[in-house]
Amino acid sequence: MNIPVSVRMPDLWGDEEFLKTEWGGLNYLVGPNGSGKTRFAVKLKACLSQAGMKPRYLSAERLSGLEKSRDTLGHTGALHRGFDIGQFSNYRSWSLEQGLAADAFVILKQKIDVRIRVEAFLSGIFGRRIRFVEEGGFLKPKIQRILGGGEYSMKEDECHGLKELITLLAFLYDDEFNALIIDEPELHLHPQFETFLLAEMRKIAGDPQARTAAKVFFLITHSPYLLDFRTLDDLRQCVVFHGNEAPTFIGNLSSQDEYRLSRLLPRLNTHHKQFFFAHRPIFVEGYTDQQLFTLIQDTRGKLLGASGACFIDVNGKDEQDFFFRLCLHLKIDAQFVTDLDGITRGNLRNSISDDPRSRQFISAQGIGADLMHALRELYQRVDTVSVAIEASTAANLEEVKVALQQASDTETRRYSSLIAMLHKKDILVRELPQRAADIDFVIGRVERIAEAAKQAGVFLLWQGSVENYLASYTGSIYNIPSNAKASTFELERDFILSNPGSTGIESRYQNLIPILDEAVGVREVNLSQYLGYAIGAFIGKVQLAFERKEIESLDSLKQHGSVDWPTYERILNVVSFEVTGEEFVCRVKLTPIIDPDEEEFEFTDKTIHSKFKLA
Repeated sequence: MNIPVSVRMPDLWGDEEFLKTEWGGLNYLVGPNGSGKTRFAVKLKACLSQAGMKPRYLSAERLSGLEKSRDTLGHTGALHRGFDIGQFSNYRSWSLEQGLAADAFVILKQKIDVRIRVEAFLSGIFGRRIRFVEEGGFLKPKIQRILGGGEYSMKEDECHGLKELITLLAFLYDDEFNALIIDEPELHLHPQFETFLLAEMRKIAGDPQARTAAKVFFLITHSPYLLDFRTLDDLRQCVVFHGNEAPTFIGNLSSQDEYRLSRLLPRLNTHHKQFFFAHRPIFVEGYTDQQLFTLIQDTRGKLLGASGACFIDVNGKDEQDFFFRLCLHLKIDAQFVTDLDGITRGNLRNSISDDPRSRQFISAQGIGADLMHALRELYQRVDTVSVAIEASTAANLEEVKVALQQASDTETRRYSSLIAMLHKKDILVRELPQRAADIDFVIGRVERIAEAAKQAGVFLLWQGSVENYLASYTGSIYNIPSNAKASTFELERDFILSNPGSTGIESRYQNLIPILDEAVGVREVNLSQYLGYAIGAFIGKVQLAFERKEIESLDSLKQHGSVDWPTYERILNVVSFEVTGEEFVCRVKLTPIIDPDEEEFEFTDKTIHSKFKLA
């Protein structure tokens, strides 16, 4: 349906403008926290009104006023006595202005058709019914258990989840508004009820101009359970927020991309859908890769979740290519970690070649117009070396020859030769001196191709496949048996879980970790830096008090008001404070809650406190 929506947010997007005119009955606004979705919703409501629609916005704080009457401090909320019958119009204006849901219960009281539908749901699913009691001019919603249970106050005694469902369903079934903008409809709901709520929305969703009872929904969500893309048109109604640029959505596609993405949708599960909410999703080929990489980074204390990164397994290179194309259209900063055979087979290499970032790098390196041109030259040299290997009688090359003979197709054959050159260069050059230049060319070209792929967010596992990086794997480097993948992963997982410190992890995966860190874009919390700031402030206070001749001993230091020792004794223990004339030396150590080793250090009246750093 045609609804012109034009939004600008200069502080987030600069001069960019979001413009979208075609919308579906069910629309999604997704993206990481802090990317502007809620602010956008307010502007969206104004656009919908201008388009002649009747919009209602429900904020993430919509249950405000519907909490229990008293909090732990004894404070009472605005609706602690119930709904003042004489204030129904005020509840309406108050809720409309603030995006709250208090007037849902006014709707239920006044509109019997809405109440019947909500009660049918309550009784059929929860075995409860809702009743409205008037006491002293106030309306109080009561909940009763159908099978012999007592009646109780909905406001004080019902769970948040049921309150959410009752209020949302009231607005779904009410006919006053034909456009609902709901911020985080998943709040307080477990996955199955999220699915139920979505199914109810689908029954109603549509174009109000074509069907009077239809509503348009705009869901601001962080839940993969609510992202239900059945067709490519569904996917087109997903708007992705980024924070520093205008939101994106899928527009016109080539016939090839339409075909690829339509094939992807049936396989898009809740795990995959994390990428709609991540700052930096990292797609890997299989579940063992995903679990191993996550374990390695978690054990090393790398903050994947806090930095908005996550590893997502997608079952092979062809699936990676689907996600590559999708993320490209949505301008999602996706990364990919893939086996080296990604440059010898599959569609991912073509997609990397089409990427302007890769093209620019290839052109600057002077190795072709695009990646595929550079690969074709690489294949020619690889094939030349393969022929030489097979013709050789050297015993040192027997393992490589067997791998070539067992190759079922040209791509596998090229991959095996490539692995041999990368892992056994010295042996190949010694046994095939006439091909030394070709081998050097191949290795140099692979380095440039890997850099070109990295420009497009694709990180090649240089040693072939992830198993070739793992100490517990002792099989063929050319062809990894399927059963070896699972057994090797189990051994590595057991090693990581039994070695909680990072020292053993760093040495065991020293060739893999740099690839993971670069793909993740690791962010770290530098506790030592901020601890140093605090200690520097303490040092400055001690120096000032000493300069004023207000402290002369350990006891006077701890008692001096401006030194504020009660604050700092949480992180420091003073071992000694020695004064010699106009100078002092203070020796301290960190407390066990900060450092189990209780590191010791000293400072003097000459220490530059603003430059203090822990060793």
